[in-house]
Amino acid sequence: MANRLRDPVAWQPDIDGSVSGYDEWYLAESPGMFAQARGRAVVEVEDAMRATDDFRMFDADTLAAQPGALFVARMCVSPPMARDRFVGFSGANKSLVTTMERDGILPARAHRLRMQLQVMCDFLRPLLDPGLFCWLEDNRAPTPDERDKTLLVIGERLASAFYLPALRNGQEARQKELMRAYLEAEGLEESRRPPFEMPPGTFGFGRNVRVFRADGEPQNLPCDCVVAPLDAELPLACIELKSAGDFTNVNKRRKEESDKHDALKRAHGDRAVFLLQIFGYFGRPYLGFEAAVGIDWAWDHRLSDLAPYLGIT
Repeated sequence: MANRLRDPVAWQPDIDGSVSGYDEWYLAESPGMFAQARGRAVVEVEDAMRATDDFRMFDADTLAAQPGALFVARMCVSPPMARDRFVGFSGANKSLVTTMERDGILPARAHRLRMQLQVMCDFLRPLLDPGLFCWLEDNRAPTPDERDKTLLVIGERLASAFYLPALRNGQEARQKELMRAYLEAEGLEESRRPPFEMPPGTFGFGRNVRVFRADGEPQNLPCDCVVAPLDAELPLACIELKSAGDFTNVNKRRKEESDKHDALKRAHGDRAVFLLQIFGYFGRPYLGFEAAVGIDWAWDHRLSDLAPYLGIT
């Protein structure tokens, strides 16, 4: 029977089991992820301090030579400044800032690039944390202890920025491995063909399905996993992989699944079905909402609930 059609009281054992499973996974995996994030962060700070002579030469030339130092510099001010706030306060070009921080490069074409870089430096330089960059006021090099302290503190600030994406990537990789193992054990094979051209009994990860927005405009709907069921009469299964470490955020984001479900229905009717693979903190309010709009799910600890949708007997 579909999970969404079960008595909500019967959901509780699976909710409890999924929360417990997530907690075990998190406690086992997150320390290593954070250690790697901290190590990467320290390297980034070292590179930025070397390129800017410990921020004594933080100007357009040094930022052009080390574009990734901009991200480090935002963590060096007191208090650390979010990207959007930095863009709003400084007037810097958001696209340029994003490219520099995300890719560590300067775009091939950027309007008035040197002026933009100087604006960034002129805005950030007076805000550098005086408790950490005490040598700047004296116009001297830092002592080894001062430099080490600053390196560790800024590295810790950066670590969270690297850790959270690593945690999300780890969650996604874990779910993909489980899904792939389940599908292959049931005789399905991976396919690179477009979703509606996949032969029965095949699957693919990270595909776009063409749909329509509520206003009629076409758009690509990213799908974590698409499955052409073994039974050719069944609709294409579009599966969203979702992990969560708390109950609050999933309730805030649940309408996103409803919108994707509606977009698939508008574009493909009964030729596609939207499903969830869930792991972690998904409680009755979330599940009740999804059930009410017609979305079904399978828990990571029992992916066999997908069998009726995939033609698996």
